[in-house]
Amino acid sequence: RMKHGDAEAALAHATPYMQAFGHAVIGWIWLDLGAAACRGNDEALRAGVLNTGRWYFANEMPKIAAWLAPIENDDRTAVSSAEELL
Repeated sequence: RMKHGDAEAALAHATPYMQAFGHAVIGWIWLDLGAAACRGNDEALRAGVLNTGRWYFANEMPKIAAWLAPIENDDRTAVSSAEELL
């Protein structure tokens, strides 16, 4: 990992890291949309936005933990597999 000066290991997990970060950003956007919908007067819009936001948080946000787990556990499978193929 980069804090340990291991760029190869950090890059091995770049894709799941970006997926996790992207999902977190979209979650933040759903929070903003929900707050804006609650300030408005359109009940149907509010219900739709809040329901969709709840769905996103229940079904998509849990994926973040799975994407970050190999990084947190310092899993080096991707790096060691590449070395074995050479």
